[in-house]
Amino acid sequence: MIPAQISAAEAAARGALQRYVTALREGLPADVMAVLLTGSLATGSYLPGRDIDQVTILRDDAPAGVEQAAAAALSASLAGDYVVHVAPIIYRRGQLERPWCTEWDLRAESRHLVTVPEELLRLHDHGQTIFGRLDIAALPLPTREEILAYQQRWQEWNRRYQSIHPEYTAVVEDPSVRVAVQILLSNATWHYYYATGHTCFNKHAVGERLRAEVPGYRHLKAVALATAIRRAGFEGTPEEHDALKQSVADLRAWGRAHAIGDVPRGEDADRSSADGLANQIAAHVSTEGVDT
Repeated sequence: MIPAQISAAEAAARGALQRYVTALREGLPADVMAVLLTGSLATGSYLPGRDIDQVTILRDDAPAGVEQAAAAALSASLAGDYVVHVAPIIYRRGQLERPWCTEWDLRAESRHLVTVPEELLRLHDHGQTIFGRLDIAALPLPTREEILAYQQRWQEWNRRYQSIHPEYTAVVEDPSVRVAVQILLSNATWHYYYATGHTCFNKHAVGERLRAEVPGYRHLKAVALATAIRRAGFEGTPEEHDALKQSVADLRAWGRAHAIGDVPRGEDADRSSADGLANQIAAHVSTEGVDT
């Protein structure tokens, strides 16, 4: 992808964030603790059309309805800008502390209540404070056991969500280039975490981390292809798309015989990844952007 295109997209994304921050500063100065940036815009792997991942933290004593007011401010900051998508993730400060929510409904807008442990991992990995004051290092850091428990809950949420939204199952079974790339690289992120105990949410870097730090990881070629296609703006040949789709199918097949937390290595890892993780990422795709 042409660097100028990426620079223009980043400028538009940061402009949308700045409008949002300005709206919060002017409209909700006493209720918002901080706005934190995560995702590809924070890791340096942002591409045009990708979601902007932000986490807005409200004070616990903020009055009822502040969440809706913040979401409205976010929506207004994007008015007229059809190339920028910002994930509306809004928490009260106490929702980030243990014990995390284990009950939720199946609305897409409730998904962030399920994913608190993952959001915390992302914040510790690369989060940036762009408004307000919040010590990210003081936030809870989930343990491996807590992440495993979270992903079990997330798998169940996803299973139930797809039972009432079957169109999202089709998204995984016949993925577009963008969706296949997202599934492969997101699985790679979790495999790296489970193999090393470290995090790498930079989708342009995780393949190299796996190659260097996870001996025997056998899905490197698929991850390398997914990385290259993502860097190219999700442009690939029909043959490459077929290869990506086959790799996604292999992930699901491998996972039916393995538990969440397993890492594909050795001879059986050619058909690699975990179905549980692929299902989890499918719900991310469904709510974070089949179009991203």
